Amino acid sequence: MPFVPKFFTEKEINDIAKSRAEGLKNISAPKDVIKQIEELFKKALKEKQYSPPVFNMINDGKYIFVFIRNPYPDYENMHVIDCESKKVILKMKNPFYSILNNILNGFFYYREKNKDGYWVIRVYKLHPGIYGKEPLPVKRNF
Repeated sequence: MPFVPKFFTEKEINDIAKSRAEGLKNISAPKDVIKQIEELFKKALKEKQYSPPVFNMINDGKYIFVFIRNPYPDYENMHVIDCESKKVILKMKNPFYSILNNILNGFFYYREKNKDGYWVIRVYKLHPGIYGKEPLPVKRNF
């Protein structure tokens, strides 16, 4: 399945620009500055016209993890590429789509706030099958 760019609608352009500019309220920016930045975001998004299909790439040694925007519900949105063989060794639906912060030495890391409001870094070992070293389990628990 080819990579498909997602073209912005006028409503999406307005919503994205507004949400990005709203973040400036946290640093107490004046309202006129927030409005100017919102307009700059709108202009940039209109010029760009679409959201690129690849939204993140992370390398772990000789492997590259490519994360693709998912235009289809059951699309395999994570591709693992072996740089030495120059082949895609795995395509799958990403099990840690929104929580992933980094991959390093066969582990993935993400951060979250605990119940007390403190940031906690969670570390999980990736199954060797993700690297093409052995078959993935059918259940795909990573």
